[in-house]
Amino acid sequence: MIVELETAPASEPLEINQVKNHLGIDENNTFYDERLNRLITGARKTLEEQTAQRFITQVVNFHFDDLNRVIKIPVLPVQSIDSFTYYDENGAQQSMNSVLYFSDIVSKPPKIVLKSDQFWPSLEKDRPNRCTIQMTVGYGAAIAVPEEITIALFMMIEILFDRPDVSYQDALTSCKNSVLGQHYFNWF
Repeated sequence: MIVELETAPASEPLEINQVKNHLGIDENNTFYDERLNRLITGARKTLEEQTAQRFITQVVNFHFDDLNRVIKIPVLPVQSIDSFTYYDENGAQQSMNSVLYFSDIVSKPPKIVLKSDQFWPSLEKDRPNRCTIQMTVGYGAAIAVPEEITIALFMMIEILFDRPDVSYQDALTSCKNSVLGQHYFNWF
């Protein structure tokens, strides 16, 4: 099973001037802009992977092999299920009929649940990633990202931006992990 990015977020959860302000860099100083933009993107991607969340709206594909009664979706938060496809027993890609299942995008983890009076179709044998759920995920715009995540992003960028003191880095890392505690989720 794999979650693959289909459409990247249109923006980052932090703007460069917010990061400059946090680091004590004058907003008019552009010397670090390229580096800071890379750190913002890198910190977002790292924390998204660590928390199994997506912060800004984006589209992802969840590829998996088998149709179980309950299919847990390993990414939060899900805004919508956009499509659900599979390879049938003849190797043809098909769209899953939505009358077969319920979409529960509110629970943690979000899931697809087969209705009690329904059966999943037969799948092509031995094909990896026989099923794909495409979904829109993320909290929305930067303003909607939980404050704990924003704080953790600031801390991670600060750790990565010229902070040579190991004990200071350790303290920030510990604090970041503590702030993010409620956003870590054990999926399986």
